[in-house]
Amino acid sequence: MLIGPTTSTLRVTGKIPISKFTATIEADFLLLEGFKMLDIPRFWCIGESLPDEQFSPRNVKAYVLWDGAKLLDFPTDVPVLKNSEIDVLVSILKTESVDYSTIDEI
Repeated sequence: MLIGPTTSTLRVTGKIPISKFTATIEADFLLLEGFKMLDIPRFWCIGESLPDEQFSPRNVKAYVLWDGAKLLDFPTDVPVLKNSEIDVLVSILKTESVDYSTIDEI
């Protein structure tokens, strides 16, 4: 967990129910990294390697390309954005987010 603006960090080893974790925080949004098999709206971040067409996570709302990354010949109707397009990413986050209390346990 990372919290701003003055910065906080929490790292937990092992699995805990998401409901237990979220009960300890007050936040407008919760961004999860990883959890490819969890069916939640997601950004798919692409670095130097191209995405594996065989494994395409469900519910991708945007591909986010890091500096220097290219998305070549990957058929998609999902927006392809640069990591610097913060306003667009925030807009997608606001419209596509779900209530975390409805997420299955992780």
